[in-house]
Amino acid sequence: ESAVSSYIDPDLPAANHLEAINGIVLAVGGGSKSLLDLVLVLQEGLTSSIAQERRRSALLIGEVLTKCPRLRVNWKHLDTVVSFFSERLEDWYSVEGALVTFRAILRSYRGVLIDDDRDKGQEVVKNIAQAVFSKVHGPSFAQSIRKILIEVLTLLLTEYEEEMRSFEFKLGNEVCSQIED
Repeated sequence: ESAVSSYIDPDLPAANHLEAINGIVLAVGGGSKSLLDLVLVLQEGLTSSIAQERRRSALLIGEVLTKCPRLRVNWKHLDTVVSFFSERLEDWYSVEGALVTFRAILRSYRGVLIDDDRDKGQEVVKNIAQAVFSKVHGPSFAQSIRKILIEVLTLLLTEYEEEMRSFEFKLGNEVCSQIED
């Protein structure tokens, strides 16, 4: 809990954030804490009135999923995370963390999404795409966040081609609207 507090505290120096994320990754990746444990500890931070705490809380989940690409999760865990972060896309300060989380899920948990229960996993992928297309306007964000957005779109188009077919002709317009500058 103290590591999470250190990571989300925007007033602490970067060295404290790095030490905190390393401890959190060791705990979650090593199995002594679960992704659910992390979300429960982050509950206040994710809804904090302090914008930078919300930003760092959202980013922490994405960072952990990125640095722990083989967590023991199923499609339902991922669906819950995607549903939560789809809603967080309406909060400007949570967009970066949501996109990092989506990128980590699409990149590292394909086996869970496609192999374990294909129909349910495909719905999770479609929900990511729908959330990004309907709630994120890429040109409104800084270059670093637009880069993450492009990576999410690239993963959707190259690794989840079958799932994206359901968007048919709208897909081209949606992608173009995200990358136009």
